[in-house]
Amino acid sequence: MAKDKVAKDKEDDDDLLDDPEQAELWKTLQNLEEIAEEDPAQALAVFAALPSEVREIADFQLVHAGLLRSSGDLPAAERVLQALIALDHEDADAHHMLGDVLEDMGKLERALDHFLETLRLDSQASAEHSAEEVEGVLDATLEHLERTVKELPAEWRARLEGVPLLVQRLPSEDMVRAGLDPRALGLFDGPMHAEAEGIDCAPAPTRIVLFAENLALDFPDADEFKDQVRITVLHELGHYFGLDEDDMERLGLD
Repeated sequence: MAKDKVAKDKEDDDDLLDDPEQAELWKTLQNLEEIAEEDPAQALAVFAALPSEVREIADFQLVHAGLLRSSGDLPAAERVLQALIALDHEDADAHHMLGDVLEDMGKLERALDHFLETLRLDSQASAEHSAEEVEGVLDATLEHLERTVKELPAEWRARLEGVPLLVQRLPSEDMVRAGLDPRALGLFDGPMHAEAEGIDCAPAPTRIVLFAENLALDFPDADEFKDQVRITVLHELGHYFGLDEDDMERLGLD
């Protein structure tokens, strides 16, 4: 769902339970997404068997585009997403996925346009949140971050001395222009620990940043949010200590 719905997602889900027809659609959509995680080809077959009026619903079209991307049919995914955006230019989810698809196709300039539009829409939605909501998300993220660091082995904590561990609402435009996903959960920026030790002159500063509102959007459940903050912190620390993506996956930090 789009980020401009974040503040009302819980209310919308509750409302669906009071509408049997909408509740059935929601259940169908969730089932389709679950199948897609295991077998995109089967999910595509399930999608094709749905009534045409259901397939045309925007949320189902977005899942369809994701299935096409997973199956390798990038041009078809692009067409579906372009059609969604033509109907609703404010659909941040469609812009974000189209950015991903165009990046997969090597169309980096066009991808950046859609990633920047995603950031604009997400920032616009973020500005509508109350100060109390924002402060709560930032405080919770920082609390879980600090607890994760406190639980690290003493050797790791020592090697982190002097490395800023930061929390901010969303990535900045400069970050996105530099190649960061606008919906990234975290960022490692700067030389790795071993590289920094080997630099005679003052190295560029290293920092680790968590993006609180992206974390809260992807993991609305409090326990899942807490766990994902921990995973994200450890993932970014893994970059700092020189682990590659295969190492991350093996350790469950991908």
